[in-house]
Amino acid sequence: MDMEQTQRQLRKTKSNLVSLGRAVMLFGGWALLRYLITNVLLVSQTDVLGNEMKEAGWLAGLPALLLTLGLHVLVGLGAIRDGLGQKHIHYHAGAVLLLAESIISVLFFSLFTILLGSGVLDLGLALWDWVDLLLRVAATLIVEISLLVLLIDLLHLLSKRKKLIVALGEEE
Repeated sequence: MDMEQTQRQLRKTKSNLVSLGRAVMLFGGWALLRYLITNVLLVSQTDVLGNEMKEAGWLAGLPALLLTLGLHVLVGLGAIRDGLGQKHIHYHAGAVLLLAESIISVLFFSLFTILLGSGVLDLGLALWDWVDLLLRVAATLIVEISLLVLLIDLLHLLSKRKKLIVALGEEE
């Protein structure tokens, strides 16, 4: 591969890093919005099993939400700055943590959907409540799978960027 082609691939990789960084931040915004809708704005607050939550129950998930949002911002801004060629924080570990969280979420929601759909997990819900819960879990599963693919692509681009920089003989 000649030098010009390598430089073109590096520019494209950096441009993709900017796009993926923005997408990671949007997924963080989605996590915040979903948390606010399901835990703060709904009048009747119930957990996954249909049990009534106490008034302050929505505060229990706040530390996990803040950690997740922090990781989304760290990884998103790091990828954007990296793609723009600016001095960036080392966000690779945050991307790996988000990837691990996403894998765990996909596995949990997949298992939950399988158990709920097969009738093994009987929550004693009315049909409409059961369908509503199944649709919410399926929607969350789709979003988590999308985030999982995005993070895998981000980590792949980081590896590719490093190889291209080495091939060009540039310093990071």
